[in-house]
Amino acid sequence: MLRWIIGILVALLFFKYGYLIIKRLTLIAKLKRNKLDFSFVRNPIFSVFRHDGKVDLIIQSQAKKIAVTVLTTPYRKVRYYFFENKRLEIILERRGVFVMNPRAPGNNAAIDHVFTIRKYKIHFDNQKEADCIRYVVLHPAPRSVSKSKDASLVALGDNDLLFEKIKICGLKWFLSHVIYDD
Repeated sequence: MLRWIIGILVALLFFKYGYLIIKRLTLIAKLKRNKLDFSFVRNPIFSVFRHDGKVDLIIQSQAKKIAVTVLTTPYRKVRYYFFENKRLEIILERRGVFVMNPRAPGNNAAIDHVFTIRKYKIHFDNQKEADCIRYVVLHPAPRSVSKSKDASLVALGDNDLLFEKIKICGLKWFLSHVIYDD
């Protein structure tokens, strides 16, 4: 019985990280298919397992140099929350609605549940790539992304400033707007 449980857990880990490795290989295939000149700064599969904010690859495109950090986590229907360039929290937000009195119309109540699933120590250093445009590409992209600024929560979208000179976006937006300038 214990062997079955351990086997199931190993299979789940294999499928979870196998899916992320396949997503990373499709990203590399998309870059190669479009004949982009890029070079790896470190092993392309390494950042699937280690989330530290370092540059994964550098793309040379139309006389501009782009340093890319690819952030890959196995969670999709979550919110990424960047806390002061020190930490990344993956937050699951759920909303529950229940009826207080079924005979009276409009007598509903809602409860929000917020759970922190995972915390990563992450630091984006922009000193080494001073001549590069720096992007953090979220692949696969989560539902929403936010960061702390002063004492408030700021929602982020594609091409928004994450920290200092570092911008954040999803893969589709990155390929269509940064690489190809449509």
